Amino acid sequence: MHTLFQGRRERSMRRMFYLLFLMLTASGDNKFFPVESVKPGLKGYGLTSFYGTRIDTFRVEVIDVLHGVNPGHTIVLAKLDGEIIKHTGVLAGMSGSPVYIDGKLLGAVAYSWTFSKDPICGITPAEEMQDMISTFGSVKGIAPLRSLLAVSGIGINPYVDSIATMFNLEVVPAGRDTGKGSLLPGAPVGIVFVDGDAVIAVMGTLTYIEDKRIFSFGHPALLSGGVELPFATGKVTGLLPSIYSSFKFISPLKVIGTTVWDGGTGVIAEIGRKPQWIEFTIDGGFKKFHYRLADYPTIIPYLTGSLSFSAIAEILGSDFEGTVKANLN
Repeated sequence: MHTLFQGRRERSMRRMFYLLFLMLTASGDNKFFPVESVKPGLKGYGLTSFYGTRIDTFRVEVIDVLHGVNPGHTIVLAKLDGEIIKHTGVLAGMSGSPVYIDGKLLGAVAYSWTFSKDPICGITPAEEMQDMISTFGSVKGIAPLRSLLAVSGIGINPYVDSIATMFNLEVVPAGRDTGKGSLLPGAPVGIVFVDGDAVIAVMGTLTYIEDKRIFSFGHPALLSGGVELPFATGKVTGLLPSIYSSFKFISPLKVIGTTVWDGGTGVIAEIGRKPQWIEFTIDGGFKKFHYRLADYPTIIPYLTGSLSFSAIAEILGSDFEGTVKANLN
């Protein structure tokens, strides 16, 4: 117990020093389109993936700017357009999709409204994403695009539902895909909770990369602040248009780094940094299940509960009635 506590304390200290480094190295850059220059009617384009790892383009027209949505937060209202967008509207899973004006990055698609007749979105300015270490709180009063909780290898159960409710996530089925994926702006990426014989991951979109740091989502994934969670590339396997709220089917691919910050204006991950995993095995006698869990105490009880629930149903059947004895090692 002492060793576990000491290890977590050391990791907390490393996170503090790393976040201090991010704050010292984050600075403005003329590659960003400044919010003060945004005017109604400005036109640009955005990038996202509608299938596979291919990067697709959609059109963007600025409606206006909402200043002071929260102290220190600004949202750019915009209307999206394009062959697919006309049919689907703004999709859950587009969170983080970069928007450009005059060749410069304005920000990330991050907010939308259910039952909207037009594809209207809220864009988090890139300048605020760059400074997200100092703006931890989430935007209140505007609903972020729901991030996707991609689930594979287990059935939907009360534990998965609890995670989705806790973090306002949309549960979608995912595949067990392999491959490196893409690290281009507009590519699917996400935070991995479970890997192995099952996969559970929160998926969104990559906004931009700077000095091996990936900026994504444009809003909180979990609003967990300084963390060390596995971060992966992804692949879009399909789209589901909906009158209520359309979404992408996204499957995580290869873990390529570690999430180091999850704040009010997005997620930062460091490429090449090895994440912390907790090995978890369920031995049902004639059948074993092997998993790796993200070292995130808030949800570990839900993850182990979900995996155990699914394994017992797989081994004994969903209609089993009786008592199960388990040894925890």
